[in-house]
Order: sequence, then C-alpha cells, then structure tokens
Amino acid sequence: MEVINSTFVEGPATAYPRSYPIWTRFDGVTRIGNSVIEGYDGAWCSDAHSLGHNVHAKPGCNFREEGDIVNIELPLFRIETVSVSWQGPDSEHLIATPKPQSILIDSADAALCPNSDLIGRSRYTDGDGDGVATCDRGAVELSGAVLKTGGITGYYFDRDSDGHYLYVLDNPHNILVTWNTFDRFGRQAWIYATGELNDDNFLEADAYINLNGRLTDFGPVDIERAKLWGEIRVEFSSCRKGHFWFESPDPDFGSGEFDFDRLAYSEQLRCIDP
Repeated sequence: MEVINSTFVEGPATAYPRSYPIWTRFDGVTRIGNSVIEGYDGAWCSDAHSLGHNVHAKPGCNFREEGDIVNIELPLFRIETVSVSWQGPDSEHLIATPKPQSILIDSADAALCPNSDLIGRSRYTDGDGDGVATCDRGAVELSGAVLKTGGITGYYFDRDSDGHYLYVLDNPHNILVTWNTFDRFGRQAWIYATGELNDDNFLEADAYINLNGRLTDFGPVDIERAKLWGEIRVEFSSCRKGHFWFESPDPDFGSGEFDFDRLAYSEQLRCIDP
C-alpha cells in the first residue's frame, strides 16, 4: 500500500488504537510520502517505509529519507471543515491545511504529487512565490487568493513614515480604501474611497472625508456630512507592496505619493503573487 500526500491529525480515542494512523498487516508493506502526521507516538512508523518528504511531529519516527522532518512543533495547520463532493453534497470533513509561511508549502516531492488534492484543487500552484509551482505536503493545498479575487485585502503602511496606514477591503461590490493619515498641520484625517480594480492591480477613485463628526453618548459617531476630498490611485506590484498617489484641491493636503508595504495578512486569506 502507498500513502501519498495525506494528512493524519490525532483525534479522540476510537475503536482503533490512537497511536496508529496507519495499520500495516504483518505480511504487508506500507510506503508513505509527501505526508504530514500530527500527534501519535511514532511507534507505528517502524512498520512503514518512507518515500521521503514526510513531516512527523513526534521524535520516535524512523523516517530518514530525503526531505523527511521529524520531532518538530506543528502549529502549522489551521483546521477547517470542507465538503467532499465524492461523498455527497452534505458531507463534511474536518481537515488540516498548511498555514501561510508554513514549511509544508511547495516543499513536497514533485515526482510523487498527484494532479489534485483531497477536495479537487490543483496541486501545481506556486504557493511560496518563488516562481516554481509544485505541491504542498499533506492532503490539502493551501488555498490562496490572487490580487483580482480578494488578495489585496489587508493592512499596509509606509516604512519610511510609519504612523499612517492603508486599509484595503475587496468585497463582491467594490473595493474600499481607507487612508489613516494627517494633514500638513498634523491634524488626523481619515480619507476613504471606493472603486473597481483595473487590469487586476490598480484602482483610481474619488476620495471623501467625513466632516464635523462627534462621539455620541452611546458610542457611535454622528457624521454631519461627507465632502469630496480629491482623488487617489492605488497600484499593487505584488501581494506585499504597491504605490499610492493622492491629489486634493485642499491646500492642507495637496498632492503626493509614497510606497507601501503589507503590514498584516488575515489568518483566513493568503495572496498568491501574480
């Protein structure tokens, strides 16, 4: 039996011994490769032959082939529930996928990789952005967005002038850009705009500023009116950085531009660079 690109996560006790993710008969042979084992005590793998590129969290496993990693902490997965089409439309399985920046991403043996993962997604995506597309270790590829499908969502900042931030939210209706900044006299201002992504990497839009806002006794801010502030252009060179231009007839702001870098990713979203 061969076990390729599989993930085993130790769960509650069942009718089968918890220490054995794979049970090899005394007259059988198990070969395992590109797989991930979270938990278990390691004794089971003395009866299995490694094909390489496995990751096992416990120290007792004897896997020593090329790419094998043992005795490593695995805060490397996020557990999610997915539908498995071949088991019916209402089927749900709790599975583990790599987290962004995980050592599992694009690190499997390409010679063993199947064409698709457990839930039917392509195995051959460039998950780590190095220009080479191969598969992740384990049962499920790390799903990622591209710039044109939610990948721009996140927080950004100017490394050369920390203290003001861009927030970009891609949603089914438009793209919201909020710029937390200051005018030329040091007064804080929030500038915002909505627009559409052009050529998959930039937007140009009218920007607005809320005036005469005040905090109410119950917390929500009472905004008197929104004023057309000027225009902005946001252009992304990758998932991690881009350039921002602004122009306002208000002399307290005027015009300018700056580079920005991603400050944070969402735990649920990872962008694949174009």
